[in-house]
Amino acid sequence: MDDGSVSPAEQSFCNRCGSQLWLFDSRWPEYLHSFASAFDTPLPKPPAFLDNFLSSRSPWTVLHEGGAIERLDGPYSVGMEDWHRQRGLWVELAPVAPALTRQTGALVHQTVNSFD
Repeated sequence: MDDGSVSPAEQSFCNRCGSQLWLFDSRWPEYLHSFASAFDTPLPKPPAFLDNFLSSRSPWTVLHEGGAIERLDGPYSVGMEDWHRQRGLWVELAPVAPALTRQTGALVHQTVNSFD
């Protein structure tokens, strides 16, 4: 982290291929963030993208092209939930107990996008 402290985030990886499956951070206990690599079915193309931290990206990083793209040099100014809500992409799900979810290995994500 910027201040030299260690992040409290917990990450889970696939035992077979090493793909990142999910991230849990106690600073935001209501969320369990899953990664696209955790899904074995095709995902729909999102209607909007956010490319951030551009000033510190690696030279080989490929940015999104075309469509609705926001680009920021630093972090986004609103939380992930608010960003999705502002664009009509937020779907409410029943609450999930992150501790139970992490213990069982279930892949559940509170931030689900609806792409119609």
